[in-house]
Amino acid sequence: MAFSSRTKKEIYQAIFEENAFPFGEFLVIPRDALMRFIKVEPAELSSDVERMYNDILKDVLHFYQSTGGREDISLNIPSGPRYTKFVYVVDPLAIYIPYHYHIPELYGVYFREKVIEKDSREYLKLAYRLLTDDHFYERLRISNFDKHDIQAILKHPALSIGILLALYFESLYTHIMAHHVLEDVSTWYEINNIDKYSAIHDAKKEEAFCEYIMYRAAKGELGWNEPQGGYALKVLYDLRDVFSIPPISPDYLMRFVKAFRSVFPAILYIHRHKTMYQDYQFYVPSIDEEISMKLSFVFNGLWLDHMYGVEPMRVHVEGKEIFDRMFLIGL
Repeated sequence: MAFSSRTKKEIYQAIFEENAFPFGEFLVIPRDALMRFIKVEPAELSSDVERMYNDILKDVLHFYQSTGGREDISLNIPSGPRYTKFVYVVDPLAIYIPYHYHIPELYGVYFREKVIEKDSREYLKLAYRLLTDDHFYERLRISNFDKHDIQAILKHPALSIGILLALYFESLYTHIMAHHVLEDVSTWYEINNIDKYSAIHDAKKEEAFCEYIMYRAAKGELGWNEPQGGYALKVLYDLRDVFSIPPISPDYLMRFVKAFRSVFPAILYIHRHKTMYQDYQFYVPSIDEEISMKLSFVFNGLWLDHMYGVEPMRVHVEGKEIFDRMFLIGL
């Protein structure tokens, strides 16, 4: 027996509501904890730690192909619909040029080297300050097991810096990858005559959504990332291969990544409230009610494919997919 159009619409509506994103501001940590730790002053790094940080950051940046600034890339944040022929995404720390852009050879992710060097240093200084504060672990209710692992690793600067930077670069990767998946969703909507151009029509609301996705991935939550792996583990393997960090076994590296995931989202959240969110308040993670329903489970499926290195909507530019189009730009 066929369903009536009205019944079908009710069924579809129920499915979307069941799978909708929670709307509103996303609190990574309780607001009172944020207010307490945002007052913490970053630690000054010792000369040895500073040297190791510079060396390891240089090695991480070398994993990406370097490209110079281009005249047709202007540093602004467009407010209209994205994923058209003449619009690209400019974030404070990275740029995403979509495959819809009128110069297809530019398609890809561009990490902003100069800004990252400055921002990652301030992030690391704050991380060292918070990770040596027992109140931080207590307020976030970090397990004694994870706390023991983290504090043991802090005694080995190269390894702790490597893990903290690996998670930092994963956050850059997942935020910008959320933009890419939104372009895929937008393309799918357009092909099926559901919508035109961007799935999210407000650039500022899109940034808040991408921050939300980034924190879900940073936590290593099921369906968003691998608790013991993800892009952070890939960065650590690369660092191990060039001897930037000690030759730790994969099992231990995965264990340490999982331990640091228990504190990393909070550290990044506090850091960004002291920096990026001060300048660009619309980046604070949140989801608009309309977006919550509109994306629903459509985004989730495409996102999970990308987390496992699969490009479901295959777009080849110069024979390469998005995973091989990660660049470093001197802006």
